[in-house]
Amino acid sequence: MRITWLGAAGLVLEHDGRTLLIDPYITRPEKLKLAFGRLQPDKPRIRRFVKDLENVQGVLVSHTHMDHALDLPDVLSLTECPAIGGRSLRNLVMAAGLDGSRVMLMHGGEKLRLGPFEVAVLPGRHGKAVFGRVPIPGEIDEHISLPAKTGEYRHGDVWLFRICVDGICIFHQGTAEFLESSLEGISAHVLFCCVPGWRKIKERLPLMLRKLSPRIVAPFHFDDFSGFKIDRPVPYDKIKKFPGNSPEPMIDAFLGLDPKLKIQRLGIGIPWDLEV
Repeated sequence: MRITWLGAAGLVLEHDGRTLLIDPYITRPEKLKLAFGRLQPDKPRIRRFVKDLENVQGVLVSHTHMDHALDLPDVLSLTECPAIGGRSLRNLVMAAGLDGSRVMLMHGGEKLRLGPFEVAVLPGRHGKAVFGRVPIPGEIDEHISLPAKTGEYRHGDVWLFRICVDGICIFHQGTAEFLESSLEGISAHVLFCCVPGWRKIKERLPLMLRKLSPRIVAPFHFDDFSGFKIDRPVPYDKIKKFPGNSPEPMIDAFLGLDPKLKIQRLGIGIPWDLEV
């Protein structure tokens, strides 16, 4: 399996000529637009991104904050695959003029087969990532008008994903918090662990290690949400970080719990050939 981090919580998984996307966030508006403007997907950039993908089998959306779902309607319009998510995602897709049936509505506990990818969809909970609070809570309703502002992209249902291919499993944690019940009976070789908000739940890191038993931890979602161009990969040590979101303290905490863990320091747009 080849994995490419897109920044934020976005991943591209490739195996045997087929592709699975998670939270693809390509547009990355400038900071002033994020704070004050209406967010327009960068259609030419999204088109260039999708053009280079092979046989997209599906798009998993962990929740509908703008840095996870802004570009989803445009990605769907350029593919024939389904999106996997909740009611907020369906409302967003319909507001963009697409058929709501393009979204496979999840309730939690589903197991899906998308080409070679076996996907378990697990209920989650959004982390308290901003001043000890969950940012932009609630559902996107069916009356949303696009283009919308950042504050209109409410998180909706929150999902955790385990994806397996040929016996290798990764666990995607698109926000720092989780439901302990969702980890029961679940293991993964690689944990993609969300950095923003982790300090609020750092006592739960041992629980994740005990339940999931990962061999590799890959911290992500710590970048500053802007500035990345899809034709300009960014090495790990050059990534602009959102204030206070350096992954190194999290890495130290994980290694303090298990010194044998391998830490994968991802670069944005740089493929990683996963071997476990």
